[in-house]
Amino acid sequence: MLLLGNFGLTDDQKRSQFGLWCMFAAPLLIRADIDELDAFSESLLRNEHLLAIDQDKGGHQAEFIKTQNNVQLWVRQLDDYPMGWAIACFYTIDKGESIHFNISLNEFKSSTYSISGNYFELLDVFTGYTIKVVELTELFQLVINPSGIMIYRVKSIHQYHTLQPKPSDDDHNHYCIVGQFMDQLLSDLLLFTLYYFIVNYDN
Repeated sequence: MLLLGNFGLTDDQKRSQFGLWCMFAAPLLIRADIDELDAFSESLLRNEHLLAIDQDKGGHQAEFIKTQNNVQLWVRQLDDYPMGWAIACFYTIDKGESIHFNISLNEFKSSTYSISGNYFELLDVFTGYTIKVVELTELFQLVINPSGIMIYRVKSIHQYHTLQPKPSDDDHNHYCIVGQFMDQLLSDLLLFTLYYFIVNYDN
């Protein structure tokens, strides 16, 4: 039973519980009044990447790999994404500072299967951004808050490529300003055309 929306859970704890439920392919039953959900809880429940993991047609449950530096490592095969997996790193300590540690995909080997391929895209399911392209044994850094979790959708690709930078707030503001200018320009042109048609109608 999900406790999202109930008083007492931190945002990291909400992410951890919902994220692990999705990794386990568990039924998403909510113990809360949906009319009273806070914005953060609602955004989690609507997260398309987490829901896709939970509802993956294969129905595979996540397999526990090991605990490393108080971080539990989990992996789940995804059938909706050919050569795709979901990995989760859950920090079991509930107080203190965030943990920084390095890890590679090669460490997510289960008793059933292991991640295989040459290069891999890592998509952060909470932000929706592909954060990195790595090789199987290449180390990448994780930063996890107490009681927090990081979940990535891992996709095997044939060749390495660089990632496009995320749009910044300045870029977003620039596009908004340009969009507003174009809207005003089109509106003015429409009014001018209408005025010209009315003035010259009798002629």
